[in-house]
Amino acid sequence: MTIPKEYRTEDQLHLSNSGNVLLIASERSRLAIDPDMNLSLDAGFPVMLRTTRAPLVVRSGDRKTALKWSDAGHRETTQERFASAAGWRIHFSDFYKDGISYDFELEIFIGLDFLTDEIRIEINPREEGRDSVCMLNYPGGFVGMDAAVVPFMQGIRIPKKWPQEISHYPEDADFALCYGRSLYMPWIGMESGDSAAMLILDTPEDAGIRLRHRSGGKTLLETVFVSSLGKLRYPRHCRIRTFRRGNYVTLAKSYRNFIMDRGKFVSLREKAARNPKVGKLRGGCLLHAGLWYHYEPESIYYKPGRPEGNDVVISCREFAEKFTRLKRLGIRNLCVHLDGWGNRGYDNLEPDSIPVNRRCGGLRGLKRLASLCHDCGWLFTLHQQYRDSYRDAEGFDPRRLVRNVDGGHTFEEIWAGGKAGVLCPEYSEWYLRRNHAYFERSGLLLDGAYLDVFAVCPPDECFDPAHRVSRRKCLELRARCFDFVRSSWGVVSSEEPGDWAVPHLDLVHHAPWPLYPNPGEGPVFGQPLPLFNLVYHDAIVVPWSSRRIRGDWGHDKSSIPYLSGLLNAGIPYVALDADAADISALKVMSRLNDRTFYSEMSSHEYLEEDGSVQRAAYASGSVVTINHNTGAYEIREGGKSCHGRMD
Repeated sequence: MTIPKEYRTEDQLHLSNSGNVLLIASERSRLAIDPDMNLSLDAGFPVMLRTTRAPLVVRSGDRKTALKWSDAGHRETTQERFASAAGWRIHFSDFYKDGISYDFELEIFIGLDFLTDEIRIEINPREEGRDSVCMLNYPGGFVGMDAAVVPFMQGIRIPKKWPQEISHYPEDADFALCYGRSLYMPWIGMESGDSAAMLILDTPEDAGIRLRHRSGGKTLLETVFVSSLGKLRYPRHCRIRTFRRGNYVTLAKSYRNFIMDRGKFVSLREKAARNPKVGKLRGGCLLHAGLWYHYEPESIYYKPGRPEGNDVVISCREFAEKFTRLKRLGIRNLCVHLDGWGNRGYDNLEPDSIPVNRRCGGLRGLKRLASLCHDCGWLFTLHQQYRDSYRDAEGFDPRRLVRNVDGGHTFEEIWAGGKAGVLCPEYSEWYLRRNHAYFERSGLLLDGAYLDVFAVCPPDECFDPAHRVSRRKCLELRARCFDFVRSSWGVVSSEEPGDWAVPHLDLVHHAPWPLYPNPGEGPVFGQPLPLFNLVYHDAIVVPWSSRRIRGDWGHDKSSIPYLSGLLNAGIPYVALDADAADISALKVMSRLNDRTFYSEMSSHEYLEEDGSVQRAAYASGSVVTINHNTGAYEIREGGKSCHGRMD
């Protein structure tokens, strides 16, 4: 018995070599690979991938050298067929440049899957001798596109003639790693007329992007693979998907299917079934406040000549009064996120933040505050930090820090507590468990914990031989901390949603639009899109600002944050000093979230090209239209509609 013809690669895919151009063809697609390894795909519309850099950067001793594929003295090309794929395997060796030979070998497989029409690319370090590949600028990025689509924070679209300069964060870096603000999700996309294409990074832990858009000019958007602990070490995979009819929504939904296929999509319904406290977030609000903010002179936030601004304290008793007031105003479902409980306040002396500081009422005051929240039916959670290691903390030990490839450590003088290094991920769980034991033995009842920066900072790697950690291992260690919070307390939250963390998280601090020069201020990058919510709305709770006047953190001065919150059907932030009008507005957003909590964001569209008028629809049947120009909104559900306008 033979394999049916419709499942045989010999009948479905045809390979040929024409003038040193390698070809792969199916009934629907034709891929050409030129001698420089550039890719040209005819998928009913043209898709081309190029790199603007030398494809290889090789480390030889202390020297780095950029190499081209043509620098390989030996190139061996063979055909390969398996399952539903066929393609070319190209082996490169004997690299030589400027009188110097390089001791490594590399193999690339580029194939076409006739069942899906996906292009599959595998880059494999076959032999790493005395020299090693420290960066792969391959397969590059799309060229000739009408618009770039990037999961930059919540998401953006960059038309080719966009007038604003755009770059990743930080803009002075050569590239940005996956899972930071520059790339919540590991894929990039393009639109060309009514067609679209995307490149998904299957091995994203040691990968990233290079993004540059010149005012009114072209967009450079390329993928980058980097070394793991100094070497390429393992095969790197990516895939290209094309859509003859599609746009940014098509790309987001394709990535959603990709995640689901791999069993990495964990819905809020599943999370709530596993942990009922997650269900209490439904249709609720988030309160983010702090007890004690103390700024050391080394911190960039220190205010010389204004001592009153460097030490701000609110007691647990004052908080209790404010909480009681909010309850009277009608806040029924609330998650309290409390900063500044540590022994010198917010972002100080971490990870040795215990015991609870006495200035705010000590452990007794904090326990009373937790009890009040529980009496109100609210969730009570604490901010915790297990990446920063402050130099003046009692247990500070440089041997526990991340060691860089040069043997040194990185210190920052940014946050409130002054000079801090980066704690090696190998030790994060140790401190988390120690602090948990303190809370448990003290009788403080928590409903969850916010582990700061774990889901917004790209993974760290540590070269210390006593606790060597790769970026992949770092993510595993962070995930263990999240899972410990779930098993010990309940609701798991972190700062922003790098998508590796979504299966482990219930709630994030925010996931807004990127601004220039940083998320806190400036105009929005490109055209803001809810790419992340199109993938993950029903998998993680994202709060949004409820500010009803223009501008806020993550929102430019031309947009109204409250309207973005409605569009994305998130839970609203509530302020300690909220009044009756604020509470009334919050309830509109909360009711919408209640009805869409377990629902996919099914579509999104711009009704005005400048983004001032947008519409989003949800699988529950809710349709939300917002207008930033007039401040108006409409929510349609089941034949009924709710209208409003920001004054």
